[in-house]
Amino acid sequence: MSPGRKYRHQIENRRGEQDPETKGPSAAMIAGRKRGVIFDVGHGGGKLQVVVRVAASESGLHPDSDFHHLHAGA
Repeated sequence: MSPGRKYRHQIENRRGEQDPETKGPSAAMIAGRKRGVIFDVGHGGGKLQVVVRVAASESGLHPDSDFHHLHAGA
């Protein structure tokens, strides 16, 4: 992704956001931060994984924004 682009659902780990060995952010997430990609929590409807969020925070990879999706159960 290019600088200024927004990456949503930063902490769901469905696309390899967390390194399976170190449990911290993946190399791609770290490289994206260095390129200026904007990270957004974008959670709602079960896309938030607390263990991924904690590991990212502990390594210093904090979200830039916190957009929430609104969901209504059927």
